[in-house]
Amino acid sequence: MIKEITKELVEKQMNMTLSYFPWGGKVIAVRQNEWGEWIVDCKIPGHYSRECDGYGGHYYRMEDADCPIRQFMVVLEYQESRFGMEAWWLTRYYEAENNKRLLTFSEEGGFFDPNAPRSPYILAKIKASIEKHPCLFELQEMWDKFSDTPINSDDEIEQPFYFWEAGTSRFDIWHWFDELCPNGLAVDLMGETPKTVF
Repeated sequence: MIKEITKELVEKQMNMTLSYFPWGGKVIAVRQNEWGEWIVDCKIPGHYSRECDGYGGHYYRMEDADCPIRQFMVVLEYQESRFGMEAWWLTRYYEAENNKRLLTFSEEGGFFDPNAPRSPYILAKIKASIEKHPCLFELQEMWDKFSDTPINSDDEIEQPFYFWEAGTSRFDIWHWFDELCPNGLAVDLMGETPKTVF
């Protein structure tokens, strides 16, 4: 199986995914946005747009010029052959608009979704939201996960962590946490006793 992701592969996989929709669907355009993410425009019949009379409800036909167009960001992940199964492409898709993936439900409150793609514009929105309304519980959860992040001999993280790319200095990340904690990183997240002021 070819492991390279191409425009043709994205179209084929998304059309296959749409074929499982009860109302069907068809890819009409595929492109990459400025971050290299695959954006797909689809015509999807169903009860999404204008009302029209039909047996058992409202529906569209694919040939209808008014059939609604929906946009998705598509992520393909190559799955190696195992347990006698053939290798295959896992297809995940996310609602998009203006060539950008929209926030998912779990991200709307500023919480990080580790299973979602690392879209730079969404990470920036979530980071800004956390900085505007820091929640100690969430910061503690993030700090606990930071302890599992591998660090190299130059004190840099070796893999992406939340909003930071691999190669970021651990001290820059510490400083970010320290600024958001009311009593500082050491007291609020590391359990140190606050110093008594006389």
